[in-house]
Amino acid sequence: MQSKFYVYKLAFIVSIGGLLLGISANVSGASEFYRSYFDLKVGSFLEGLGVSIAMLATFIGNFNAGTISDKLGRKRALLLAAFLFSFCTLGSGLATNYTFFLISRFIGGLGIGISLLVVPMFIAEFSPQEKRGFLVSFNQLNVGIGFLLAYLLNSIVVKNVSDPDLTWRWMLGVGFVFPAIYMVLMLFVPESPRWLITKGKMDEARKIMSKMGGEAYAEKELAEIQKAAGSGNHEKVSYGKLWSVLFSKPMRLVLLVGLSVAFFQMASGFNSVMFFVPRIFRMAGFGGSGSFFMSNLVGITMVVMTVASMFAIDRLGRKPLLLIGVAIMAISVLVSAWGFNTSSYKIEANDLETIAASIENTQEKQIVTTVLTKMQESEATKELAFFNTFKNEILVAAGDTELADKIYSEQRGSLLDATISINSVLVMIAILGFVIGFSISLGPITWALLSEIFPGQVRGLGMSIAGTLNALTSFIVTTIFPIELEMIGSAATFFIYGALLVIFIFMVIRWFPETKGKSLEEIEKMMVK
Repeated sequence: MQSKFYVYKLAFIVSIGGLLLGISANVSGASEFYRSYFDLKVGSFLEGLGVSIAMLATFIGNFNAGTISDKLGRKRALLLAAFLFSFCTLGSGLATNYTFFLISRFIGGLGIGISLLVVPMFIAEFSPQEKRGFLVSFNQLNVGIGFLLAYLLNSIVVKNVSDPDLTWRWMLGVGFVFPAIYMVLMLFVPESPRWLITKGKMDEARKIMSKMGGEAYAEKELAEIQKAAGSGNHEKVSYGKLWSVLFSKPMRLVLLVGLSVAFFQMASGFNSVMFFVPRIFRMAGFGGSGSFFMSNLVGITMVVMTVASMFAIDRLGRKPLLLIGVAIMAISVLVSAWGFNTSSYKIEANDLETIAASIENTQEKQIVTTVLTKMQESEATKELAFFNTFKNEILVAAGDTELADKIYSEQRGSLLDATISINSVLVMIAILGFVIGFSISLGPITWALLSEIFPGQVRGLGMSIAGTLNALTSFIVTTIFPIELEMIGSAATFFIYGALLVIFIFMVIRWFPETKGKSLEEIEKMMVK
């Protein structure tokens, strides 16, 4: 019982690294406030970059995570990740210009990239095979808890900080607490025994494994690991040789499964939803303050369903749970697309008065009043046509591009709140369904599979490459999300996500194996042919 508790305790502490990604979602609410401070245009590349630059750095962190963790060890790699994210939270919260803000977010992304890969790898390397899926899922649970904490803290800050220039600083800066606590807790965690074995430190590895499961367990595990590694031969293999091994013909199935699940996890649009969730709910008709409340509901849903998936992953298996969850995601996101497509926008007289009354600048108030009065007669009631008309009419009335962009960015949200007609409940249910599907499938199972399918010799490199693809996909999808909303509309954007998920379902059916209940060495024999 003591050894079981010890393994669970280690898995939970290590998995707190997942909080780093979740907490970074505090930028989802902060972006609504720092956009005006840094003078960013709605739907611009720079606006998207403020959110997604951490994902770009995650791409770099992922690519180097395997090398870093192989050289420094799993434990010290995670301490480094926590330190980098600590700098991010303080730096972005104290930034006085957008360049330093982006640099701070980039540095934090490096830490996220390292932790995303090393946390599941670390846990998989010390977990008993019958509980490996459950314990690795602690990582996704903490990602969900991180998102929930970010949304809750954002709601608290919005309610208690009235100065918009301080609101976003508090949202971002308060995140420093979590990586600081993580660094302290990681000091009490031992190194991965499998990593120690690769460094020839057999006695130290045996001691840790004995503490995890007793002496008999330690000897059995050591024998299996040594057999898989070539009867305990730890001769150093060159980095170039590892690349040759990873991309050799016997590794085709491993690469297909690993790279496809890494790609589709982010191509599904999940990070776009989570990092822009206040905006999405505002687009669904919940208004500015209501959108922050709904963000909390998303975070709670993710945590609850991730806990449910943890108890199912080693019972139902990876493949059935993946198919069920991705099917729910696809249906939900397509329903969201339909909901947005049926929305309409129309300006009434009282809407015009409400919007005009909120504008302090006399010139801007006159321009907006003139434009909205003219638009009352417009037949453009669909999203793209309506807001493009507003943007173009503002430009004509202002006669100056810079002033027109300023007015459009500041008044678009108010215009949306006042004029939208949409089935808000349907979209809300669909978004929550999307989160539920992800939380029981692509969320936990992606990292469980990646930590299982790559053979020990190339596990660090394989997970780095898969993680790099995952982060690069996330960066691209998250960066272009606000641009897509502005250029092709919300309905088309969500339809694209749905189509990609349908493709992935067929790939899972055709090529994905089941790894439930198998040791890492047994999975290697099954997949490497």
